[in-house]
Amino acid sequence: MDQTFINSNRNAALAVLKAHIEANNWIVETVANKNTTEGQANYTLLLNLGASFSNRNTTVVASALEHMTIQYNLTEAHTNYFKNFTNAYVSSGLIKATDVPDVDAFVNGLVDTSLLAEAISVTPVSEDATLTNVRIGYLNGDLHQFSRVVAMSAEVGSLLGLGDRSVFAAYGINAVAPSAMPGSGYANGGAVMTGFAGNDMDVGYLGAPPTILNVANQKLDVSIVALANTEGSALIVNNDVESIDDLDGLTIGEPGISSIQYLLLLEIADRYGYEVVKA
Repeated sequence: MDQTFINSNRNAALAVLKAHIEANNWIVETVANKNTTEGQANYTLLLNLGASFSNRNTTVVASALEHMTIQYNLTEAHTNYFKNFTNAYVSSGLIKATDVPDVDAFVNGLVDTSLLAEAISVTPVSEDATLTNVRIGYLNGDLHQFSRVVAMSAEVGSLLGLGDRSVFAAYGINAVAPSAMPGSGYANGGAVMTGFAGNDMDVGYLGAPPTILNVANQKLDVSIVALANTEGSALIVNNDVESIDDLDGLTIGEPGISSIQYLLLLEIADRYGYEVVKA
């Protein structure tokens, strides 16, 4: 979340988080009960929402869910992961050590868990309440942030007893796209961060690594306030690659230097003695 947005409209920030929490909890419960008679309809709805957003079929969405850990709560363990990411960026030279001389202080200043604690007690608004516009950016077709997709659904809102309105709307939020965001969403996390840099976005759904890199390098006033999913990245190879050794000399695609995938690539290269060079 943009810190100016938090400071100027904390109630809206809390409402966005409450909708996010409700959506996360509904996804977790739906997946857990997918094989029950009562839960099958909800699971079908979840798969259809994911298929519509990602432009993939429901079989792919179901497979993705099996490799995701939907979680909103921020813990010390997650903060330590962020510190590892930051150290990796500093070690690679993508963040100057002079810009982040104290990694612990940098990450502790970046993570704000106070909003989550407050958001739990937020209650729905009346059905005739005026909604607050909040500019929410997200990644194109990326189900890591499945909770945003679910929070946009009036069907889910109805299932949660929130009336015939989306989860966001039930908590007083009209989720709108940043003006500069492509119609289908941003291409990668670094691109999402351009919304914050251009003062075009209040809330962004993206990974921690691009947030860390761009906050450090561009001095953006942005806070990590919740998780969405903690698993899902992978190295995909064709059938000719059977081991790490077979990667030598190959061209590898990745979604930008600010992504977790790029950090994973650097880690693999370092561990196995490779050098990553631009194609």
